[in-house]
Amino acid sequence: SNFFRCGSGASSTCDPGVIAAAGSCDGKGTEMGRLTGTGQSGAIGAVVLCLLIAAGWFAIVAGQPASVAVPLPVAVSPGLPVDDQTYFDAVQPRLRALATETAILVDLGRSRSRDAGALIDGQNRVQVLIREINLVRDERSVPDRFIGADADYVLGRDDAAASIRQARSALVRFDWDAMGRSVALLDSALAAFRAADQAMVVAATSPPGVSQDARWTTR
Repeated sequence: SNFFRCGSGASSTCDPGVIAAAGSCDGKGTEMGRLTGTGQSGAIGAVVLCLLIAAGWFAIVAGQPASVAVPLPVAVSPGLPVDDQTYFDAVQPRLRALATETAILVDLGRSRSRDAGALIDGQNRVQVLIREINLVRDERSVPDRFIGADADYVLGRDDAAASIRQARSALVRFDWDAMGRSVALLDSALAAFRAADQAMVVAATSPPGVSQDARWTTR
């Protein structure tokens, strides 16, 4: 699983033996290890980060993720079909929460934060929300009125996943410049999540017989 990858190499994994021997998961040594000349401090730091990442992934799989605040769904037209309303109530609040959590991560990345705990915790919350939205999408067909919003969500989901992979690889190497570069993808994900949230609300509040595109042209 990519959640266990801690180096840039295709075969790098969170194997403590590999880390202890090489100073990092990818065998190249961490920044801290190179500074000390022995790799021992870097190995310890890499082990800690790998354990934090792995613990967060196992928590998500076990259904015991970090706490995520999900707002109430936006009030919509009373005539919305039951299936559409059910889907909206499950997905829209999580989309809004996902945008909020992603924005926090973007701010941490732009500030070149070295708070690994905050970064990993934020990444875990983003992954939890994505997992919950995916479960709804898997269990129910996406209603036609929300197809456009779903397309935006999928774009954001893929960008967020790629950004988190890059950021975690950079974290275990203590490569703060690479951490900063991962923010561009995350910023793109944030824009997509916000667009998806707005599109869902517009689609759900459109009067009967008025398409989403028509609603935009009359605003």
